[in-house]
Amino acid sequence: MKININELPGVGKKISFINGNDQMLVLVTHHSGRRELYFFENKDDDESVSSFAMSSDETKQLGTQLLGSAASFDNGEMQKMKIAGKQIILDWIKVTNKMKITGMEIGEINQLIPLGASFIGIIRDDEFTVELEEDSRIEADDTILIVGKREKVSEFAEQCKGDIR
Repeated sequence: MKININELPGVGKKISFINGNDQMLVLVTHHSGRRELYFFENKDDDESVSSFAMSSDETKQLGTQLLGSAASFDNGEMQKMKIAGKQIILDWIKVTNKMKITGMEIGEINQLIPLGASFIGIIRDDEFTVELEEDSRIEADDTILIVGKREKVSEFAEQCKGDIR
């Protein structure tokens, strides 16, 4: 499966999934938490066959089903998840040649990440890798995944921008 991630300024992110049959599923994640799915019979089609809109909570329920771990939560657990969901985000940062972190080792990256956020892994050449050696280097065109409190993830994303070298 091929995955492309693009920023949609003022909206959120567009994540395209292309399967082995050249069919495409596009997920648009809005900053508001709303999600939209668009289905294309062929990756080159301009118009989707259908679309499906979901709230943030509905997206989590779908994700749970896709992972094959349908969970049943009691009311207290669900309330904790809702609180965490409002405070914690997962962000994809596309690495470019001009970014401060390009060429840095994972150990160096981990030192830059503020307390309250964590490095999850890298998407490189359509492969997602979680377990990386401390001396593995970040390359241009990598996409790194960071999870944590919204303000801490944003703080790290800002540190990554610009040509500091």
